[in-house]
Amino acid sequence: MRIRIFTLATLLYLGFLWLAVHSFFSGEVSIELFTWQANFKIATWIILPVLVYILFTLCHFSFYGWRLFKKRRAINSDLKNFEEVVKCALLGLHPTKEFKTDIFDSPNALASALTLWGKRGDVKFKSSSLNEIYDAVRKVENGEVADLKRYGLDFTNEIFLQNELNRIKSDYAYALGLLLKGGELHSRLKAQALKEVATKGTLTDVLKFEFDKKELFGVVKRLANPLSVELDALFALVEKANLSSEECVELAKILRDQKMPNEIIAFFEKLKNTNANATESWAFLLYDFGKTNELREFLASSEEEFSRLKLLLFLKENNQNCSSTLLY
Repeated sequence: MRIRIFTLATLLYLGFLWLAVHSFFSGEVSIELFTWQANFKIATWIILPVLVYILFTLCHFSFYGWRLFKKRRAINSDLKNFEEVVKCALLGLHPTKEFKTDIFDSPNALASALTLWGKRGDVKFKSSSLNEIYDAVRKVENGEVADLKRYGLDFTNEIFLQNELNRIKSDYAYALGLLLKGGELHSRLKAQALKEVATKGTLTDVLKFEFDKKELFGVVKRLANPLSVELDALFALVEKANLSSEECVELAKILRDQKMPNEIIAFFEKLKNTNANATESWAFLLYDFGKTNELREFLASSEEEFSRLKLLLFLKENNQNCSSTLLY
């Protein structure tokens, strides 16, 4: 209710109360206090305390109305300043506006923290809990691992996922544990964990999982340079990959540098018995390791064309010793 309406309603009420009391008690009452004497009608004495109370009420309303007016004016000023802060955040600038109220302290710090361009400055909130959250987010953003359990983030939350990716990259045992645990695992986390196993895991760890062809070749290159495992152990990894003909040739290129021609040829001969796509890679190794007689016999008896191998053999037999890289 507005002060003017309240004042008018109060005066009307006091007037009605004075008339109602005066109609029943029209006499006067005199009060003496020391040398001071007051002589009023009974109705006046009745409404006098109410009038004093009303005056205090009006003073109270006026005081807090003035305070509310000043606060509203400060808020309007801060609204304009905050709009400038948002503009600075969008443009990658550091805002320098000062606010008259504390309402915009957290939004102001948040706008600085969420700037879309450039490096974020050191942002400090007045709330310690907000500072903890901001520091945790910055750690995740910088590739570190933060404690996010207290915030109850969903498993699909981007901050949670990035924090898990950071943990997987920095802790091989954690990555391996996630994969061994089974159950549902976000595709990004699973892909990163498999990548960690492919680049850091032992053959025993690697054999527990299935990899895409790119990661598989990465594992083979790592274990075969130098050859740190038995070829029979490596065979189990390659066999279950069901490689295509061209992929088998790529695998042969990786393993041929081990300077163990008989063992490598035997490896692919065994592989072609379980995967017919490995036949060309086996014959390719015969050419690369100089076993031309065996290659010639194979090509003569084979029903397949193997045109690249036949061309290489023809050139070699005509004193044109070409590298296999010419066609492979």
